[in-house]
Amino acid sequence: MGGNYEKNLYNQLMEVMARLDTVERESRHEIIRLNDEISALKKDNCHLREENQLLKDDNARLRSIINNDSSNTPLPPSADQKGGNMSQNMP
Repeated sequence: MGGNYEKNLYNQLMEVMARLDTVERESRHEIIRLNDEISALKKDNCHLREENQLLKDDNARLRSIINNDSSNTPLPPSADQKGGNMSQNMP
């Protein structure tokens, strides 16, 4: 009877080890997939940060153009752009 018990125990151990091997393989594949996804997201993030900086710079440039009028430049009042600041046009 002792030999049969040991054989069953050995078979159970082998089944558990096989399941662990499967889980380990699946985990490794998942880790590789997630690392690839992280790399792609980092690349996208870098691109978006560069684009964001360009937009911020362009926004600042456009704001400085809009804000240039006779009150803060040597231009005469006749050179002020109409509609540059909506609050100035309000009654």
